[in-house]
Amino acid sequence: MADSDGDMEIPEPINVEYCSVCTMPYEFCSFSATPDRCKAAAPDGGNAAEGEDTGDVVDDDGGDEGAAEGEGKKKRQTRGGKGLATKAAKKQQAKSPTVVTITLTTRNKRKFVTIISGLASFGIDLKQASKKLAGRLAASASISGEDEISVTGDHTADIADVMAAKFKEIPEDKIVFKKAK
Repeated sequence: MADSDGDMEIPEPINVEYCSVCTMPYEFCSFSATPDRCKAAAPDGGNAAEGEDTGDVVDDDGGDEGAAEGEGKKKRQTRGGKGLATKAAKKQQAKSPTVVTITLTTRNKRKFVTIISGLASFGIDLKQASKKLAGRLAASASISGEDEISVTGDHTADIADVMAAKFKEIPEDKIVFKKAK
């Protein structure tokens, strides 16, 4: 039972070559993050075949940055959120006193939490500090504020020695103990 309308031709599969730099087909290299390196790695030396895109990057302004002009100066997107947060943190570091304060607060009637604040003013990464404290004190430690680490349990007896051993940036006379109300 053959088709009476006509013979149907089966198209041959298309052989697509992929870029070794961005791992996309060569006609899509212009949309990758590294179009210049893709042009250099192209088998035809970056010259586009007839009917294909030239691979030039277009600015947001609508201007065309070709290979002849301004290849080194491409616009890059900047993230404003993280930059603003670091500027605010730097301002707070300048304002905050350079003292590490250790406070013992009660969580329940018989449960305690040791709160360490002021580590960021010494340039210590809070995430790494919480991991070091949790490992050394065998307790749960988490970042609870902008410049504050909470450690479960009453660790006021051991915390000064641990801080002096783990964080060489903090002198022992800059560690202050406070009682919570």
